[in-house]
Amino acid sequence: MRSYTEGEQAFWAFASNSGQFFFQGGSLTAATSGAVGTFQPGSLTLGDPLPPFLLTPATYSTTVPAANLFGRTFYGLNPNIRFPYVEQWNFGIQRQLGSGSAIEVRYVGNLALHQWLSYDINEVNVIENGFLQEFKNAQANLAINQAAGKGNTFANNGLSGQSALPIFTAAFGPSGAANFTNGGFITNLKTGQWGVSPILWRRVPINNSCVT
Repeated sequence: MRSYTEGEQAFWAFASNSGQFFFQGGSLTAATSGAVGTFQPGSLTLGDPLPPFLLTPATYSTTVPAANLFGRTFYGLNPNIRFPYVEQWNFGIQRQLGSGSAIEVRYVGNLALHQWLSYDINEVNVIENGFLQEFKNAQANLAINQAAGKGNTFANNGLSGQSALPIFTAAFGPSGAANFTNGGFITNLKTGQWGVSPILWRRVPINNSCVT
């Protein structure tokens, strides 16, 4: 058995998040302003006391509004996470062939356990919510409209084979009819990229990730 120690970057990325588990940053920059958190370039030598750091926020806080998080993202670590390790085994069989030859067969196996994997818990879901089928319906609407001379649009014009698009319609809102002819959305439909445009295909306000 061989244990594997994850690098410190995993802890830094998922167990700190600049606000998820601690929230206070300090900065000290060479500048000419003389403000807190700055110093005159060339004014410090080794052993000099450092000027006051600019602390944000001024008082250490264990909680923070989501709007103040770096990038407005949340990360987390499985509280019961375990260090990963690898089990390795091998065996061989050797048999003599005649007086001067032998045949040998060896097998080496490895099994990694408790590997750390990070995943986005806001990963696009298009199956259970019915969006994948509506995306296909939009592709069909586009092809039918183009074939019938109705223009480069995936709107439902009531032609044979076309379908209503309630998810798209709700996402666009009452003033969003022009989106049915949007060039970017048309390209996404033609290339099958159902998860490319966050404005159209999904609306996720905060990106959440965790490691487990």
